[in-house]
Amino acid sequence: MQHDIDKEVVQPQENKIKEHRIVDLQHVLTWATQLQLNRSKKCTAGTLKPIQEQRNGLISEVTFKCNCCGFEIRKSTYPQNAVENEKINVAAVWGTISTKSTYSNLKERLAIVDIIPMPYPVFKRMKAPLSQQWKENFWISTEKGSKEKHDLALKKGQVDKDGYAWIVIYTDCGWSDRSYDHSYNASSGVVSCNIIQCCISHPMSFLLIYRL
Repeated sequence: MQHDIDKEVVQPQENKIKEHRIVDLQHVLTWATQLQLNRSKKCTAGTLKPIQEQRNGLISEVTFKCNCCGFEIRKSTYPQNAVENEKINVAAVWGTISTKSTYSNLKERLAIVDIIPMPYPVFKRMKAPLSQQWKENFWISTEKGSKEKHDLALKKGQVDKDGYAWIVIYTDCGWSDRSYDHSYNASSGVVSCNIIQCCISHPMSFLLIYRL
């Protein structure tokens, strides 16, 4: 059960939204222009001022209030529909985990450009399904590549006496040490393989996975 608070409510001080935000500029300009046009027809004396911000990750919903007639309206920095609603949040989390970075790395990068980072509960909520999706797509891609190499080997008649297709490869591998000593005791290594015979006119590379 999720108990963490995903959304954060901010009360702007002196009607100012501090720090920077990532916005869909076309979306914001569209509603800002339309809002100004509509309000000028109904209340010519007042000014709309931000009184509250509710953030969902990197998306903000800002509530404006007219200082004359009391009219209130809430507007978002991103389109509020099923496709666009979480797009920027998903992109931020995916870009982080796909580059082997962490939430702390994302937080630091956003802080450099003075952007309020998404709360960790939001990052955590999105990370789990994205990580699982990455694993599933990785194995699908690996299996597809293996089948292609198998079919190419059969085409070239590279089959052993037991009926197994084979290819010739060169391999290279690496195993890092941790941040101390030289014991090469990191929990994982990498092995890369380059096909050199299966299709000579079209050199290819693929990832070979070993379970150690």
